[in-house]
Amino acid sequence: MIVYCLIPIDFWQGWHRPSALFRVADNDLDIGIHDPDDWKRQWEMAKAIATDMGWEGDIREGPYVTVIPDQPGNYSDPPILIAWKQDNNGTTFIASPFRLPWLEDESTTWRARNR
Repeated sequence: MIVYCLIPIDFWQGWHRPSALFRVADNDLDIGIHDPDDWKRQWEMAKAIATDMGWEGDIREGPYVTVIPDQPGNYSDPPILIAWKQDNNGTTFIASPFRLPWLEDESTTWRARNR
């Protein structure tokens, strides 16, 4: 997982509360959801990396999640991004399972940790 530390982000269109994506399927037609156990693991890792980067442990907005297309042909369980905004100064953290080069130029720091 890679975490980016960014200036404050104030607009969250397209992002959702984790409960919108991470829930137990009600039936076989319930698509677009992820296993709730995955949420806890990914969220804990994202917070640990962000803490190493200076996150103070407080949250003003979030956490939010969104999906992002994976490699061609693998669209059944798209990877998620996690984002949240620190309360103290609005610093925003975005966690991703892979590099997001367009954020690297904007990020004050970014750190990766093996899953």
